Amino acid sequence: MARRTTQRRGFFIEARSGEPDGQWLRIVVPKSVHKRAVRRNMLRRQVREWVRRRLGPGGAPARLTIRISKEALSLSRQSRYDLLAEQFAKIGF
Repeated sequence: MARRTTQRRGFFIEARSGEPDGQWLRIVVPKSVHKRAVRRNMLRRQVREWVRRRLGPGGAPARLTIRISKEALSLSRQSRYDLLAEQFAKIGF
């Protein structure tokens, strides 16, 4: 089981490969990021769509957890996507 993590400006990403129960994507946006669920869900949907486009139809090749912090909320959508792309390259996706 290989575990790779990266953290930068609003995002913490953890990828675990070699797990017996396969692959999944978990996006965590805690209530401390924004009190309105609508805003948290919007962030979650944007990140999920970006990951879907980046990884293609096969999905995540590992157990992938993305935790979004309050700092990510202040970034523009394109800045969030750029940071995600940078971090995904860093962990090898």
